[in-house]
Amino acid sequence: MTPTIAKGRANRAAWACLVLFFVYGFAVASWLSRLPAVRDALSLRPSDLGMMLLIGSLGSLVALPSSGPLVGVIGARRTARIGAGLWAAGLIGVAISVQAGTRTGLSLCLVAVSCGMSLWAATMNIEGGLVEAARRSILLDKLHAMFSIGTVVGALAGAFVASHGVGVGPHLVVTAIIAFGVVIVDSHFFLSDAEIRSFSSATAEGSERVKGRTRRAWHEKRTVLIALMVLCAGLLEGSANDWLALSMIDGYRMDSAQGSAVLSMFLAVMAIVRLSSSRLHRRFRADSLLRTLLILACVGLALVGFAPTTWLALVGVVLWAMGAALVFPTGASALSRNPEMTAARVSVLSTVNYGAFLIGPPVLGMIAEHVGYHRAMVVVILPILLGIALTPQVRDPDSAR
Repeated sequence: MTPTIAKGRANRAAWACLVLFFVYGFAVASWLSRLPAVRDALSLRPSDLGMMLLIGSLGSLVALPSSGPLVGVIGARRTARIGAGLWAAGLIGVAISVQAGTRTGLSLCLVAVSCGMSLWAATMNIEGGLVEAARRSILLDKLHAMFSIGTVVGALAGAFVASHGVGVGPHLVVTAIIAFGVVIVDSHFFLSDAEIRSFSSATAEGSERVKGRTRRAWHEKRTVLIALMVLCAGLLEGSANDWLALSMIDGYRMDSAQGSAVLSMFLAVMAIVRLSSSRLHRRFRADSLLRTLLILACVGLALVGFAPTTWLALVGVVLWAMGAALVFPTGASALSRNPEMTAARVSVLSTVNYGAFLIGPPVLGMIAEHVGYHRAMVVVILPILLGIALTPQVRDPDSAR
């Protein structure tokens, strides 16, 4: 085995990651774009919907801590396929539950959806970090840009099929089948375990199990602090995905199509910022860039919550999206410089981030019951302030020395 991976092989793995991030974004947005229809079909109040999402997020509590060790034991290919399969089965169950009008069935299926999504997402980020290390160039920003592009396409597709009278059930079933099929084929191009070991700088530790490395990552101060920073900022993206369209509908008297269009605009702005990340990182230090973007996000959230006019609220949506764009990919890149520890560290990051991504928005739904959807978004400013204080952790410690 050569000490490095061939450039062509690493590039094929990179393209596989790009495709998978796009499909994941499309899948997430396809479900979220039908959330207002699910709410109306089951006559759910904000607190009801928030509680269902909170119950569903319990699946992530099982999947996320297991992602790093599972990738180490059975590989990223199988783990991604298991996660996507669980997600697809849960989403088909959601479609059936909505058609049957059962809230209990919907809640149980959402557990499978969140468990599968979390396992799928964490595996993608681990693989992306490994490919980034193999190619010796920043990749995660581009991967998350593809995720954002996928969410834009998924949201627009959801709005299109809804406007043409396609029911929630058929839409979600077709989405689940197509996305799962793509994962099965695309994951074949992931880096193999042997290839990962070939460019690891610590192959002498080959006898150490991945579980031990994951435990060690949880005890690394810098890893935990970066994960905490990403957790705080993860609420920005998660709350927008679940509640932005409803905030525009209920807070600024938009119709469903306009609310979906605002969500699409939010996702498009995130994609643009992520695609511009290489240029931004060349011009600005990572911690300064993240700090500025998070401050803009705070301003944007305040505008969405209290803007006297709709156009000013839309300005707030743009600032909010800019602040949410680069935190996770920058944090993941900062933790992916050592291939031997990449899976463990990114597993920690994904566990913390997607926990906030899945659990935070349902809590906001309960707050929205009392103050309205758009006002509830202002609460997110509080954890963002902590995230701003932690941005210095993304500096390269070797460069600092």
